[in-house]
Amino acid sequence: MFVFLSLIRWVNLLYILLTLCLLRFLLIEPIYQLAGYQPTLRVGGFLVLVLSVMLVAAAGYVINDYFDVAADRLNKPDKTYVGNQISANNALNLYYLLNSGGILMGFAIGWYAGNYKTGFVHLTSAILLWFYSTTFKRRAFIGNLLVSGLVALSIYSIAFFDAELLAYIGYSVRALLKSGIESLTGLSVSAPQLTTFTNAPLFGAVMLYISGYAGFAFLLNLIRELAKDLEDIEGDEEAGYKTLPIVAGIPFTKLLAAAVALITINFIAKFQINHFITGQAGVAAATLLLVQIPLLYVVHKLWKASGKQDFAAVSTLVKALMLVGLLYLPYLRASMQFVEPQMQLPPGIESITFDLDTTQTQQPDTVNYIIDTQQGIIREDTSVNQPKQPAASGKKNGNKPIDDDLLK
Repeated sequence: MFVFLSLIRWVNLLYILLTLCLLRFLLIEPIYQLAGYQPTLRVGGFLVLVLSVMLVAAAGYVINDYFDVAADRLNKPDKTYVGNQISANNALNLYYLLNSGGILMGFAIGWYAGNYKTGFVHLTSAILLWFYSTTFKRRAFIGNLLVSGLVALSIYSIAFFDAELLAYIGYSVRALLKSGIESLTGLSVSAPQLTTFTNAPLFGAVMLYISGYAGFAFLLNLIRELAKDLEDIEGDEEAGYKTLPIVAGIPFTKLLAAAVALITINFIAKFQINHFITGQAGVAAATLLLVQIPLLYVVHKLWKASGKQDFAAVSTLVKALMLVGLLYLPYLRASMQFVEPQMQLPPGIESITFDLDTTQTQQPDTVNYIIDTQQGIIREDTSVNQPKQPAASGKKNGNKPIDDDLLK
């Protein structure tokens, strides 16, 4: 069992599980409830989705070790399981089993969510992981970018399998294409469907958080991939690989990894400034102490690193930071609440009095508002005054129409 868990990188799989569950239960679900929506996948369907993502990722780790035996025997002989504790043939059979299960689950849960085509996300990931292990890992930088992109894609999968978010993604892509064509050609593109998407700001806020975490994971994983290439340079060179440290040299690779770390710090700084402006100085300070200062230490460590153990320490620290970044989600969930509406009077008017004729006036509807912690503003919750109907299993509430064209 230990060999199996080590082969499929159970710690990395745990990170996928934790990330997707926190995004679902501390971000998407509470925001949907506040706005009167319901996620497309119920809890059971969502857990099947998470399991499918984990299976494809586990298969990727197995096939990577299968093709990387020669280099691993030099780089980490005590952690080379294929060919020692498990035969190459059994490892290959395990790869096919894990991949088949993950891909089939992906298509099944996509069909259940109303769009089986989303299952191609899993199939595409499996194909790219195969080519990463057989080809791209042995080439400078392209393999690092590919595997980091797949880490980000695993986070985006939570949006691809939700009908509302998938529709918003299609809407956003079309709006971006329209804007780009108009900017390049100077022509006006008619797209009336882009002005009718229901609650676009709400779904835009959700996607902003998901994209933020996907970007954070991409950048940190890229740093870690570069550090691992530096750590394994001796075995990779002996095995004939052409990784970035071998092709461009150790100093250049260290400089590039440090630059990515500084880009990540700048990326987080915008998040900090926004929270500081909106009166959440504690969040800004915690981010500085728990994420940015450790990242600065990563830059220092990279600059001073000269041996295998130094680069291994950088890789471990970056991995820990990926988990630390998830601590923001519990705070975000706690900050979501309804607030009572307040009347704002015109300048110079301190109060308004009037007589209410109850025989001619009906009771006004209740108006609720939602706090948008990302933008630091209060938005009217228009959904609460609309009649609600029971939602079908696995589908969204009936009072929120979706533009079906955007799901195709």
